[in-house]
Amino acid sequence: MARIAVVDDSKLIRTFLEAALRKAGHEVLLVEPDSLQTTLDALIEWRPELMILDHSMPAYQGPSLVRACFENPVLSRIKVLILTALHDEVMAGRMQKLGVDVILHKPIRHEDLTAAVDRLLQEPVKNQ
Repeated sequence: MARIAVVDDSKLIRTFLEAALRKAGHEVLLVEPDSLQTTLDALIEWRPELMILDHSMPAYQGPSLVRACFENPVLSRIKVLILTALHDEVMAGRMQKLGVDVILHKPIRHEDLTAAVDRLLQEPVKNQ
């Protein structure tokens, strides 16, 4: 199926997402967001098709990683799904302008996650 990177500071969320995505047949890379550069390096090395990313993390904010990915030639066409506990329309608008494909809210059901991932993976690759 697809190569999907999961970037979230919560081990519980990473474990949940990994189980759901592997059950759906995807390859999964779990990334602990220790620093923006180490996360970016892991993504460049692994080259996922999709990144599922928490918006707010202690080491850096999700939008910083999204910008860094889109500025990198290896990752510039990566699809991005933000998974957040924030219910903020202004933030959602900024994320969409930045190029984020989908925003989902925590807590999320397994079925909603896999449906959103499947739908997103079927969309054509964006031209960044």
